[in-house]
Amino acid sequence: MELVQQAIYYLVDTAGKPTAVQVNWETWQRIMGALEDAEDVALAQAALAELDAAGGDPDKAGWLRLEVLEEAWNRD
Repeated sequence: MELVQQAIYYLVDTAGKPTAVQVNWETWQRIMGALEDAEDVALAQAALAELDAAGGDPDKAGWLRLEVLEEAWNRD
C-alpha cells in the first residue's frame, strides 16, 4: 500500500466542539475510492443473494441476458 501524506485539519467552534474536517485532495480521493469499493461489494452481495434465493437460476432472479442488453444498447 502506498503511503500518502495526510493533511487533516479539524475545525472547531468557539466552545471547542469539532464542526468540520478538511483533508487534502489525495486523501479525499482515497476516501471516495474506498466508499465506492464498499458500495460495489454491497451491490454484488445483494445480487448474489437474489440469485441464491432464485435457486441459482438467473432467469428466475430477473437477471437480463447479455444478449438482450447488447441488443438494447445497439438500438440506442
